[in-house]
Amino acid sequence: MKSVFNALIFSFLFLSCTGEPAENDALSVAEFAYQESPTAANMNNLTAAYTEFLEKNPDAPKATEYRLKLAEIQMQNNRFTEALANFKTILRDDLKSPQAPKAALNLAELYKTKLNNPLGEAAVYQGFTQAFPNHGKVGEVKAKIVNDTLNMAKMLQDLGGRIYSDETNRIDYKVGNDFINIAEIHAVFLPDDPKTAEYLHDAGRTAGYMKSFPKAIDLYRMVVEKYPNDAQTANSTFMLGYTYDNDLKDYGEARKYYEMFLSKYPSHDLAASAKVLLENLGVPDDEIIEKLQKNG
Repeated sequence: MKSVFNALIFSFLFLSCTGEPAENDALSVAEFAYQESPTAANMNNLTAAYTEFLEKNPDAPKATEYRLKLAEIQMQNNRFTEALANFKTILRDDLKSPQAPKAALNLAELYKTKLNNPLGEAAVYQGFTQAFPNHGKVGEVKAKIVNDTLNMAKMLQDLGGRIYSDETNRIDYKVGNDFINIAEIHAVFLPDDPKTAEYLHDAGRTAGYMKSFPKAIDLYRMVVEKYPNDAQTANSTFMLGYTYDNDLKDYGEARKYYEMFLSKYPSHDLAASAKVLLENLGVPDDEIIEKLQKNG
């Protein structure tokens, strides 16, 4: 009871001095309560408060700072998937922020000590040296790179050649997941690399092969939204429509992307296919084939 009272007093004084909006009140209380007593209940309250703030205020001046705090708490409390996503979001959306280098180092540590993923760790360290060449810890990071000739491009080339196993005639899911992960890491650290959109598109296709359709959607959408003028954008736009249509059965979203594709790329090699698919949304495949045979 005393901690809650102290938190309320702290929050009142904080808001009075800083002029922060009243919606930060619950967040300030939750932060103070967790600092005073880092119990599971207080941790859950604080992560919920950070999450709510970020959902309501994604562009607030403190958004990246709060996201980093959220990710660090999640990492400390073994919520690795959530921490991973938040560290990557900071790097993807705010690479030039003061919090980005720390997010990168935390991400590398997460791969190393929590996820036992040396490939992910190495990729993050490679990305760190290129994204933050003048950072005070760049020398320390370079010393941790065991094989500095194995850059992310070579990692992706190697993994891409091993996703499908000729021996088993099956997809190697571990290799596929590694390819997707390294492609994402490459994109957050080297967004302006000429190959980034291609890597993301190939990662989207890999996710689709592995039936991880929401992930495929995220990767294709990243290409379309961040690289509107890249040669891969037409293919990613088509695949957004196709994935929503064929795999997720979300015909509204499928229509949206098929129409976008036909509007932007009317002469593309896939334009005829997109038109047929658009005209037959929701129609079973056997009926489409029968219709095409009759018309043919």
